[in-house]
Amino acid sequence: MTAPTATIGPLRREDGAALIALYEAALPVAERKPAAAILAYPGRNDRRVIGASAADGRLIGFAILYVTPRVALLEYMATHPDARGGGLGGRLFAAALAAADGRPMLIEVDSDRAAAEGDPARRRKRFYRRLGCVEIAGLAYRMPALNAARPPAMELLIHMNGRDRPIGRAELAGWLTAIFADVYAQPAPERPVAAMLAALEDPVMLA
Repeated sequence: MTAPTATIGPLRREDGAALIALYEAALPVAERKPAAAILAYPGRNDRRVIGASAADGRLIGFAILYVTPRVALLEYMATHPDARGGGLGGRLFAAALAAADGRPMLIEVDSDRAAAEGDPARRRKRFYRRLGCVEIAGLAYRMPALNAARPPAMELLIHMNGRDRPIGRAELAGWLTAIFADVYAQPAPERPVAAMLAALEDPVMLA
């Protein structure tokens, strides 16, 4: 199951069970939604579900993108352990960027601020930085809870995806408010978003 032979495209209808198996194996409980919610994504206009299939037909990776008119969020991305290290993650990320269709793409990553060298959080952040992502400097990001498990400390990266103008603080607030309402079902998303953005410069600084 190597990346060069993987076929990447919209998730196939027959891959639902394999998607959930890979999703539950790759994501910690605190970052997971119910399987039924994930299986409903391919039929929604605000989601793009991308699959990577090996030459033998097995699903070995996926990316799930939440899309609004102005921004996208890489909600989930994972690869099978046997398919790692050969570039498949980069190919899935490129497919997600293409599916974002010119919109900036946000990426939530586990915080690496207290991580030791070699920690998976550091490796993940380096992976996204190599692909052109930068961090939103000064943002006190707090991922809302998805279930009874406590969310991990997170940071927010962004890939500008061809955009060459700065991001205003009010614009970022609008993006995050939509994400907190639609992705995390927060009843009053404006309050936590305003608190997170309180210390940000305007326009937003990227680092």
